[in-house]
Amino acid sequence: MNIRKLTDQEFESIAFKLEAHHSIFYKLWEMGELLFDENIPTACVKFDKAGNYVSFHFNPDFWAEKTPYERLFIICHECLHVWLNHGMRTINTEQPQTVNTALDIVINHMLVDNFGFNRHKLKDNKDLCWIDTVFDDTTEIKKDQTFEYYYTKLIESGNYNEKKLVDIHDYLKDVDLEKLMNEIGEDLSDEEKNNISKILKKHKVPKTKNAGESSSNEWSDINVPSKIKINKAWFDLIKQWANKKYFTDFSSEQWLKPNRRLAFFETDSGSELLLPSDDDEYNFDENRVDMWLYLDVSGSCFNLRHDFFCASLTIPKDRIKMRTFCFDTKINEVNLSEHKLIMGGGTSFSIIENHIQTEMKLSKTKKHPVVFVFSDGYGDNVKPSQPKNWHWFLDNSYESNFSHIKSLTGGDCNYHSLEAFK
Repeated sequence: MNIRKLTDQEFESIAFKLEAHHSIFYKLWEMGELLFDENIPTACVKFDKAGNYVSFHFNPDFWAEKTPYERLFIICHECLHVWLNHGMRTINTEQPQTVNTALDIVINHMLVDNFGFNRHKLKDNKDLCWIDTVFDDTTEIKKDQTFEYYYTKLIESGNYNEKKLVDIHDYLKDVDLEKLMNEIGEDLSDEEKNNISKILKKHKVPKTKNAGESSSNEWSDINVPSKIKINKAWFDLIKQWANKKYFTDFSSEQWLKPNRRLAFFETDSGSELLLPSDDDEYNFDENRVDMWLYLDVSGSCFNLRHDFFCASLTIPKDRIKMRTFCFDTKINEVNLSEHKLIMGGGTSFSIIENHIQTEMKLSKTKKHPVVFVFSDGYGDNVKPSQPKNWHWFLDNSYESNFSHIKSLTGGDCNYHSLEAFK
């Protein structure tokens, strides 16, 4: 079926109606064009790398059968896929139908709950992906959650109702989110940025000063207490793989060189204390185990940075050779003595494995480090080359999502609640 192109007036009319739902839809629409494409069954969004713009593709028959209101819903649906960086977040995921269903659950509910759309104005709304149409038992399914959350729940259910997708997601991986966000961010007001940041906060949209930044380079101070209790749980864990000659009587060991001015400081109730050190240097033995710690500083972990940092200080560094890094979509090495961490953006777990392999090549060593990751558990897929060397420590409030992190990592790593080690 041949269908005429949109006139300038029709294009502007759609833009005006999109802006009523939110300016990010209007901005993306204005940056691109609508193309009728008989090679796709429904609709999709593509990215033109040469021209740095998005194009909205509709099958002409599909477009013709939709009401103006439904067309707006679909266009906004495409925009949110872009804005939530769903292309990068689904790389290497298995079970495509499950992935696509989880993506549509997130977007459909967001459009209704946050952007003023009415589900019942869509003729085929009962056939689309919603929590209540996909899951038979919705009692334990939360609303307003991330793609990763619904993907995990679908896998856990083992059986769910396959519903109609609003669009196809085949081209999302080609979208250059950073370029688009830089372009859009310049045109959004501070109020608009704050508004969209609040709505999309938990969905892992980079939380930075500028809308276009997917990673942050801004360091901020961490307020570290003068006293931090030593937790013996680290010893119980570390002695499983550290050199046994360093594990004598726990009570006779001190983890860090104490500040001399506090040498006579009394401990409360006889508990061991970690005291601030005047320097951060340790006389490492070559036989000691290499342990690399990665602290998640992404937007969703903003309120956890303090806990992550302080927990890292309680690790017995005189028994291991420890390097500390923080990460969002980039990795930065951390000097713990400076009490600073990056204010983060998005999240990538896969960059940790890439970083390890790169560092090992640079140092020309075949000795794989033990890897500690402090995180909330939400990011992209990663396939560690040595999964048994990886230890994931999740904040206690995310402990119920262990199955989720296992799905991202293959389930062969070691998983812990960070609460037990604080």
